[in-house]
Amino acid sequence: MRANLELIRHKLGKKVDQRSLVALAIDAQLKVSKAEWKGSHACVNTQPSARVGFKEWIKRLDDRGVLSSGEKFFAKRTSLFDAMPACWANMSVEHRHKVLTIIKDVCETAALCNTKVDWSKGTVVGLARHAKLEDVHKLRACCLVAKEDPSAIVHDGGTVTVHEDGTVSASTNVQAQVEANVPEEPVVMTKSNV
Repeated sequence: MRANLELIRHKLGKKVDQRSLVALAIDAQLKVSKAEWKGSHACVNTQPSARVGFKEWIKRLDDRGVLSSGEKFFAKRTSLFDAMPACWANMSVEHRHKVLTIIKDVCETAALCNTKVDWSKGTVVGLARHAKLEDVHKLRACCLVAKEDPSAIVHDGGTVTVHEDGTVSASTNVQAQVEANVPEEPVVMTKSNV
């Protein structure tokens, strides 16, 4: 509807507010025929009178080839790293470890106190240093995936092992990648070196 707002603005000759936009949407919906509503709901299996079970619906989608792209993903996947969101994949290995440490500390604190995990402002800000604020919730999911498949932390064909104490050991090519991503010491700006 927002995309259509600019199209109608000049026709009305006045500023269109949210109320006018809602009124236009209601008017447009009233002009749709009953048959068109039924047809659109039948296409997505939401029409109660024609609804089929989940297994049958999946079979119909599979017969049409809708699910083949999903199957291609699983056929080519080597680890769960391939399913990770861009905010995780674009992060350096060192930053991934820092994110995992932050989340692990929060979860351990909650377990020690026998309370629910508290995602406080400080924790969210700490995670937001490594990803956009709107992607912080994705990092928590990435942590769960990394626990199941440690190769989601480092993805270069090397092997990663997570030990009982939480430490991570890696093959030489993975260790080289981790060391290559270690940032240099920060330079402190003073009058003498400016």
